[in-house]
Amino acid sequence: MIEKQEEFCPNWASPPGDTIADLIQERSWTQVQLAKRLGISKKHVNRLINGKVALTETWHCGWRLF
Repeated sequence: MIEKQEEFCPNWASPPGDTIADLIQERSWTQVQLAKRLGISKKHVNRLINGKVALTETWHCGWRLF
């Protein structure tokens, strides 16, 4: 018998930069390594992490590398 799992509905939000920083830390990557994987500059990765630039729909394809 398959047990029904409850839907995950958090009552909080995490800034995208925090999530990106957590993911690169979990993978022991540097911002430079992530930038190379995404084909963007380290400066842009840093600005994403620090909330200085917005994530756009265009980035969706690149995040599959995570």
